[in-house]
Amino acid sequence: MEILILFILGLVLGSFLNVLTFRYNPDVKFSMRAIRGRSHCMSCGKQLRWYELIPLVSFILQKGGCRSCHAKISWQYPLVELVMGCIAVGVWYIFTQIFILPSSSVLLLGLAVAFWILVSMTLLFAFIIDARHYIIPNGTNLFIGLLGLLWTIFLWRGGFDSEIARGSFLLHFAPLIEPWGAVLLNHIVGMLVAGAFFFFLVFATRGRGMGVGDIKLIAALGLLFGWPDILLIVVLSFILGTLFVSPLLVIRRKRGSDSVPFGPFIILASFLVFFWGAGLLGVYFDIIQRIGSF
Repeated sequence: MEILILFILGLVLGSFLNVLTFRYNPDVKFSMRAIRGRSHCMSCGKQLRWYELIPLVSFILQKGGCRSCHAKISWQYPLVELVMGCIAVGVWYIFTQIFILPSSSVLLLGLAVAFWILVSMTLLFAFIIDARHYIIPNGTNLFIGLLGLLWTIFLWRGGFDSEIARGSFLLHFAPLIEPWGAVLLNHIVGMLVAGAFFFFLVFATRGRGMGVGDIKLIAALGLLFGWPDILLIVVLSFILGTLFVSPLLVIRRKRGSDSVPFGPFIILASFLVFFWGAGLLGVYFDIIQRIGSF
């Protein structure tokens, strides 16, 4: 029952996220006024009825088109709703089966799940906006940083710097990369090291490789995830970026001078670390061990 409720909640949040991203205009200061007003078809302008706005279901029943003009509806709508539904369930699984907080409090569990669903929704918003507009809003980076500060304080004041609840989603692999084992220090180091590294890259490439928004994003994520998680996020973001761009260069869909937003790769890497960080490191060390045994 919990899974079904969370999945439906995720679908609803995904629907709301679609409203935010489609109505976002980088040339206009974003405000709550921008998301007011009834939803309507972007082709014919007809206001949509409630039964045309049911997350995922309406898209399927209407076969991906408007009921009035039959114009095709963007696949972003069902994809974002489905992704948020899966994320909501995944966050619940992480905090009930994997990253178990040292407390049996239902309230504590609920707060952790709600917090990381909010984090995921914010990251997904930044992913979509950067992919579409090549920009990460300052307000979004600031909000991620604020969430990082709250999570750091939660872990630090909760006395969780021990074993798997020390604050790292790399679980038992974390001590291999950070020897001091202090939550507060981990998150401060994560923010400073990641931010400084990306600042150096932007300075060295004169902004051709990535932008200032990426510095702000990685610094905010460094505070949120802490060390050593942010190290894996950085490594994975470059791997994902390479895997995405290389085929495009080969088939000449992209040239070396073309711009590609780097924020989505950072955010996708963040999701990978949150959900599968320990598993990915487990596979990596297993491969290294097998190679070494030859």
